[in-house]
Amino acid sequence: MSKKRGNGEGTLQHRADGRWSVTFFAGYQDNGKPLRKTAYGKTQQEAIEKGRKLKDQLDKGIIIDRRKPYDEWADEWYKGFKGSVSESTYEGYAYTLSLTKKLLGRKFLYSVKAIDIETALKQLIAQGYSASQVSKTRAMSNQIFRKAEANGMIERNPVQLTERTRMPRKASSKDSFSVTEVALLYQHLPQNRTGHAIRLCLACGLRPQECSGWSRNISPRTARCSISGRR
Repeated sequence: MSKKRGNGEGTLQHRADGRWSVTFFAGYQDNGKPLRKTAYGKTQQEAIEKGRKLKDQLDKGIIIDRRKPYDEWADEWYKGFKGSVSESTYEGYAYTLSLTKKLLGRKFLYSVKAIDIETALKQLIAQGYSASQVSKTRAMSNQIFRKAEANGMIERNPVQLTERTRMPRKASSKDSFSVTEVALLYQHLPQNRTGHAIRLCLACGLRPQECSGWSRNISPRTARCSISGRR
């Protein structure tokens, strides 16, 4: 049985499963049908309290999409980001994006907490990723969640609540790739401008700074020919 409450207080209902719910009108969907949001509680009082919080969010324009997974939203953010940076920068972001999706994957946006972000970054460190890459991954996650917050999909950006991730001290000697590792890189690097630039650095012993000018002014086809020695 449902019970219509006072104006703006929603509709209170005792459900067949024993829970209580409070439902509010939240506008209209794209197809013109009414959009409703519901808060649930084990008791009537709990449902009413959660309903008040939901109503406050609706009044502030915060409508949380609890069904949107992180990886889907990350892809949407990445597509929208394309026009604001150069092509080479956009391609370079793809690798960092894949890391964030690998770590947070199908977690729902609303459910990701600061501890989840910290755990994910620690996993990167344990897997041997550089301090630079860990920092880039955190920065990108921050942008993705900040955009979700700005669009009213989450209440607060969890990245902003994380503590600084400390990198382990490394030995002074420099490591180098083995022949096997180089072969794997050649195989798995993306077939785009960024991937070909990295292949050229590996093949010729170039520093990233030396290769950056080349990668902006050469086509992917020329890159493949240069690396393979064909003309």
